[in-house]
Amino acid sequence: MNRASELQVALAACQKGLLSREKLLACAAEWFNEVENARSIPGFAPRPFEEFLLGTRSLDAAGLAQAQAAIEKGLPVEIGAEVRDALLDLNPPSQVCDWLLALPGRHRPAGPFEPLPREKRYRIGKEIARGGLGKVVEAVDGDLEREVAIKLVLQSADAKALERFVREARVTARLDHPNIVPVHDFGEMPGPGGKKQLFLCMKRVRGVDLGVILFAMTAGDSAAGARYSRMRLLRVFQDVCLGIGYAHSKGVLHRDLKPSNVMIGDFGETLIVDWGLAKILGEPDIATARSSPPQAAPASSPDATQLTLLGDVLGTPAYMSPEQTAGRIGEHDARSDVYALGALLYAILTWRSPVAPKDPPGPVLAPSALVASIKGSRAPEPVPPELDAIVAKAMAPDRENRYASALDLHQDVQLFLEGVQKRENGRREAAEHVARGRARLERFRELRGLLDQQHKEIARLRESIPQHKPLPEKKPLWEAEARLEAIREERIRCIAEFRAKLEAPGRLTLRTFEFTCDCLAPAREAGWSAEFEAERLNPWDYGGPLVSGAAGLTAWLVPRLVLFPAGSRFGHTPVCPRREVPGIVVWAAKFEERERLLVAGAERLLGVTPL
Repeated sequence: MNRASELQVALAACQKGLLSREKLLACAAEWFNEVENARSIPGFAPRPFEEFLLGTRSLDAAGLAQAQAAIEKGLPVEIGAEVRDALLDLNPPSQVCDWLLALPGRHRPAGPFEPLPREKRYRIGKEIARGGLGKVVEAVDGDLEREVAIKLVLQSADAKALERFVREARVTARLDHPNIVPVHDFGEMPGPGGKKQLFLCMKRVRGVDLGVILFAMTAGDSAAGARYSRMRLLRVFQDVCLGIGYAHSKGVLHRDLKPSNVMIGDFGETLIVDWGLAKILGEPDIATARSSPPQAAPASSPDATQLTLLGDVLGTPAYMSPEQTAGRIGEHDARSDVYALGALLYAILTWRSPVAPKDPPGPVLAPSALVASIKGSRAPEPVPPELDAIVAKAMAPDRENRYASALDLHQDVQLFLEGVQKRENGRREAAEHVARGRARLERFRELRGLLDQQHKEIARLRESIPQHKPLPEKKPLWEAEARLEAIREERIRCIAEFRAKLEAPGRLTLRTFEFTCDCLAPAREAGWSAEFEAERLNPWDYGGPLVSGAAGLTAWLVPRLVLFPAGSRFGHTPVCPRREVPGIVVWAAKFEERERLLVAGAERLLGVTPL
């Protein structure tokens, strides 16, 4: 199979502005990988390159057919040096590599740069979108060899529409912000029939608008829901707040914020588009106030909430502030856009446009109430009260009660997100602690059986190895006792670590006292005496220090004291009177096992009581 011919169609699509360099390289990398796998995997066949282009939506079927037709008509395929080098860096098959090296490069004639005439600079591609005022098409800037988007005024546009278009170009050009689509060029170019046509050249944004995403979610699109979680869309909303806040700092109001005017790029960028209804504070407005509110489209119309009204009152009804809806243009300020931002947040939380009250003006239905009323599996997740409060403040009917700025609204959303992140981190940490604790507890229970088995093994060895045997013959017993101790210590660690996750950290306070009673005075009972029991006990047998291999030792034995007559006592009790004696120096030493005996280690000064 001729791999080069498959790549030739993609390069032709790039030349015609139908395919971006980034999408070409991304698809080529996957294709080259499959071709390489086919060499080492028996029976594996790589897919045709066009399947990668169509499957990733890098190129649609119409664009593919157009590129193939251009090749059939003899279009000379050229390649830029940067694209050639990038493709070669992907380690293509040798056949493709040789073909790329032999392909003629795209270059300009030697000599100083000569810009192309305006009518030839932009190679117009397919239409991207269309509205009542104009259309947006893909294009390639011939001077800079980059993809752009060009907005063209419709041939039928009247003088007022042309004025709005010029204003949009000038307003957008002054807004230099990462979340506002940048303007590259503006002017006239030949249109159909040779008639001059206004155009606006902008950055080409590949992605999808927020309106499409929200509609997909209401339709139950699980892929859209997985990719655009509420948390991600709240980050998008924050980007919009920042862009609008910057515009306000330049004295510009957008006045048509809605989901369809928020673009989310394929690489996560957020851009506010369509500044055709923007108002520059301090300059005459293109709209004139009217006495009665506009008539929106019928509720049954699918575009009832997305209608942009032309005439005296401009905007989208479901996202317009009360003063904008009433046509009170003199009251438009930053808080009018804040209302629209609140409506945008409402749509993100509910996947629907804000629900207007029955008797306006008044607050809209809370997002949580709307979500709770939606039945079925296609409902958004419940809305927390914090977001309800943010929406209510942003969409307050009285603009004096709204956020003073878009940045204030951004900050409240940020505080909410930080709280959510903290709670999520706490839940995740708690779940990890629970999992580790359960594992320790299971191991603790498992060691109980091992402990019993080891006890039996030690008992067997003690019976088979008399105490008078030489040391080398006792080593199996000692090793068994060492294993028993290791099991005990592991079991102690398991339960200690398990309990440590349940108990809060603590501290030890040490104080010194002396008794003021006479409990240690000479005995007063007749016949009082004290004797040691004949059977001496190891301290660890009744709760003393644990000594490895203690059984059978004859050292460090503590006899028990027995008092006569019965009921006699000797020594202090918990109720004996005492008084505190401060200033006692306290040292501490850790007992260590040496040659199977507990020996105090190095002493460490703790301080003077109380400590």
